[in-house]
Amino acid sequence: MARRLSLRAWLTAFSAAGRNIRANGEQASMLPESALPVSMLPAHLRSDITRVTRLLKIVARLRQRQPMEKIGRKRLAEEFDCNLRTIQRDIELLQVYLHLPLTYERAMKTYVLESNVLEPGGSSTLPFSPPISFTAEELLALALARSLLTAPGFPLKDAVLAALDKAASQLPSVLQHDLSQATEILQAGPLSRDYSQAPLAPLMEAARTRQTLELYYQSRSSQQLTWRRVDPYEVALRSGQNWELHGWCHTRQAIRTFALDKIIQIRLTPTQFTRREPEWEAFQAADGILGGLRGEAAVTVEVIFDACVAAYALDRHWPKTLRLSSLPDGSVQMTGTAQGTEGLVVELLSWRRHVLVKGGPELRAQMAAEVQAIAARYEKDGCENN
Repeated sequence: MARRLSLRAWLTAFSAAGRNIRANGEQASMLPESALPVSMLPAHLRSDITRVTRLLKIVARLRQRQPMEKIGRKRLAEEFDCNLRTIQRDIELLQVYLHLPLTYERAMKTYVLESNVLEPGGSSTLPFSPPISFTAEELLALALARSLLTAPGFPLKDAVLAALDKAASQLPSVLQHDLSQATEILQAGPLSRDYSQAPLAPLMEAARTRQTLELYYQSRSSQQLTWRRVDPYEVALRSGQNWELHGWCHTRQAIRTFALDKIIQIRLTPTQFTRREPEWEAFQAADGILGGLRGEAAVTVEVIFDACVAAYALDRHWPKTLRLSSLPDGSVQMTGTAQGTEGLVVELLSWRRHVLVKGGPELRAQMAAEVQAIAARYEKDGCENN
C-alpha cells in the first residue's frame, strides 16, 4: 500500500512544481489546474489539487487587495465558486497550519494579509517579508507625494498612482486607513500647464542611455512645428511648475531648453552621444533666471517694492543674484542681475502698481514700453466704447 503523503509534503512538491512553472514564464500566483503536475502525485492526493490551487489563489488575491478594498468570506466564495463553509476552512488552514499573517479587520470588514508571501524561491513554509512600518511624519510624506505627483496635468500620473497603491497595499490595515485620511486632507492644485501627455518616460530613458532623439517640436512663440535633433541631458522642473528638457540642439549647436508640453512626437535614433561637459557645466552653473530660460543675456535689475507688498517681496524666493534690502520708508529695494528681460517683465507686472523699475536701462525701457502699451490699449477701448 502506498505511503500516504502529508499535506505539508504535498505543498512542498507543489511549491517545487510552481517554481519550475515560474521559471518557464508562467505566473505562479495564479496557476491553472491544467498546469499542475498531476502525474507526480499519488492517486489518493489528486482530489486535493483543486483545494490547494484555491488556497494559493486566495493568497494571491489577498496580496493584490487595494487600499480600503473589502474582501470578506462572501466575496471570496463568489470569486472562487464555493460556499462560505469551504472558504472558512481554507482560511483557518492558512492561518493555523501555514501560519500566514492573515487577519480579519472588523472595522473595515475585510481580510488582510500583512506581508508578501510566495516570493520566488519560496518553499512550503511560505517565507514572508517583514511588515512595513512608517512614522507619522513618513506617512504624511507619502500622502504629500501622492497628492503632488498625481495632480492634474502631471506626467505619468497613472503610473505614479499605481506604484504608490502597490506600496500602500503592503502597509498594515491601520496605516492604510491613516494614509487614506491623510491623502484626503492633503490636496495639490493643477500644474500651470498640462503635461499629462508629455513623453517623459522615453525622454528619461534616452537621457539615461545617451541616445540622440528627433523631436517634433512646436515653438511657443511662433507656433511653428519643426523636427529637432537633440541629445537629451536632463528633464527638469523649472520654478516648481514648468517641466523642461535640457539638451544639445544640433541645429543651434548649443544647449537649449524644450518645453515638455510642446514636444508632439519623438523618434529614437541609433546614434549614441557623448555629453559636452564644458558647455553642460556652464549651463548648470547659470544662475539668476527669473521667468526666462537658461542661456539668455543677463540684465541689471534695480526695483522698488512699495511698503504694502514689502513683506510678500521679502518672503518670495528670488534668484541668488538678486539682493533685497529694506528701506526707511518700509519699502524694499531689489538689486543685482537676472537672465531674461521678458521673463522679468512678466514677473514684475504681476506686482501691479506696487512696483517701480528704476534700472537698469534695458529692463526699465522694456517695462515702460509694456505699461504704456497696456495703457494705450485701454484708452483706445474707452474711446471706442464712448
